[in-house]
Amino acid sequence: MNKKIKLIDITLRDGGHKTGFYFDNKTISTVLSSLNNSGIDYAEVGYRSNASEDKGDKNQKGLAGVCSKPYLAYCKSLLSNCKLTVMINPQHIYNNDLEEMSESGVDAINIYFDYEYPFFTLKMIEKLRTYNFELFITLPKISRIDREKLNEHIRNISKAGITNILLEDTNGSLIPSKITELFSSLAFKDNLALGLHARDHLGLAHANSIAAIDAGSSFLSSSLYGLGKYNGNLRTEAICSFLQLRGSNCYDLCELYVAAEYIKDHISLFMDKSMIKNMINASFDLSSDDEIDLNLIEKVKDFFKRGQNFEPNSHKPNHKNKLH
Repeated sequence: MNKKIKLIDITLRDGGHKTGFYFDNKTISTVLSSLNNSGIDYAEVGYRSNASEDKGDKNQKGLAGVCSKPYLAYCKSLLSNCKLTVMINPQHIYNNDLEEMSESGVDAINIYFDYEYPFFTLKMIEKLRTYNFELFITLPKISRIDREKLNEHIRNISKAGITNILLEDTNGSLIPSKITELFSSLAFKDNLALGLHARDHLGLAHANSIAAIDAGSSFLSSSLYGLGKYNGNLRTEAICSFLQLRGSNCYDLCELYVAAEYIKDHISLFMDKSMIKNMINASFDLSSDDEIDLNLIEKVKDFFKRGQNFEPNSHKPNHKNKLH
């Protein structure tokens, strides 16, 4: 029997990037009921943003972009078997946010790690550990980060008390062999639960996730029908089918297929005109910030040529450690 792999479904959180974080009650109910009834471990329902912050954009975000107390309470009412999970950016969170999330029944928190301000993250971990939350941390842009620096961040995070570490292929540029190499190169991995959030820019999210499992991954992020930012993510229904076939997990697959079809039929923004450009970005390990520097060239042929010769200004990797 293969070890059980835990799944964090991010349909409402990451899929919110395609809808402005707006989902009607029917969609929320369909997604969460399916996850709850099918055997998924975690449902990540959005980003928590402090409602008292006056940044001018709060009224432009849907429920999944704020995760207010009423929204969390509604989500919680639909989840009895699946853990209610929220993503946070430590720079945008205050003590009252932690209190409200705790009072609303949030089970787990996924912390977004900002490489430029690690201090905020480590201080937030200290606060979060006074609550009863299960904690995860997401390290983005792993294709760009020097291996030695990545291990240093992981060491500090582990010392702060978090052992669930999610590696995100933000640029969607990694291939299975590089995923294997990455997981094998990490220090302290025997004392950690490592996971992968695979983007699907090049259609490799499924293959990369299997490579991560074979390399020792304990959990994965995925979304129904792959709904998510850029070209989407690992598909929940597909990876669950694979895990069930290999005998490591058991799901109610029909629940997931029905919900995935609902997403396909009702969230039409998933297939957008930027998919080809996202593939080009992944081919050269370029980020969305790099795309801005490319001046948003409209013609695909011209965009490809610029991308081919583009040298990113930020997060330049040490080429001997580069993972793409």
